[in-house]
Amino acid sequence: RHAATGEPTVVEVVGNRVTYLGPGSEPADGWIAPSFCDVQINGCLGVGFNSPRLTAEGVRTVADECRRHGVGRFCPTVITDGFEA
Repeated sequence: RHAATGEPTVVEVVGNRVTYLGPGSEPADGWIAPSFCDVQINGCLGVGFNSPRLTAEGVRTVADECRRHGVGRFCPTVITDGFEA
């Protein structure tokens, strides 16, 4: 069922992608809802957005871990540090 309306909803997935989302005809036990948005992620798994060694791969590591926990969007944040950082 759709989280906003409670109406039956069909979700079709091919591989790892949703290929169709639309009205359904029968209520289901599950619900579909938007992913979470985390407004403050400093990093994770040893990757910090303040690090001078931060790479694109490090950002991907954080994004993949966030996604694994239902976070579809996040705001990468940094913490207060010295001028050089």
